[in-house]
Amino acid sequence: MPDSRTADFALDANLTTGYRWVVDGIESGDAELRLVEGFPTYEPHGRGLGAGGVQRFRFQVLAPEAARVQATVRFRSEHVTGRAPDDPIRTLTVSLEPVQR
Repeated sequence: MPDSRTADFALDANLTTGYRWVVDGIESGDAELRLVEGFPTYEPHGRGLGAGGVQRFRFQVLAPEAARVQATVRFRSEHVTGRAPDDPIRTLTVSLEPVQR
């Protein structure tokens, strides 16, 4: 029976100047990761134009309750005008322990 654990990722972004992160790939073995509805979200650091902020991604992790899950999500930086060749790629890994009931 699958459970619905979640994995959260937060990355510095600056949507006021057009820079954001997009999911570039997911490696999760036998588990499935789905972006939760309503994500990604953006929280600015302040009210000033160009202040930057945090872009948050939340994934629902579908896997058997007894399974240990290790998932790697690749994010790439993107500008609203398109991806520049030198835009960084950020790879983040999360490990989830089996659900204890």
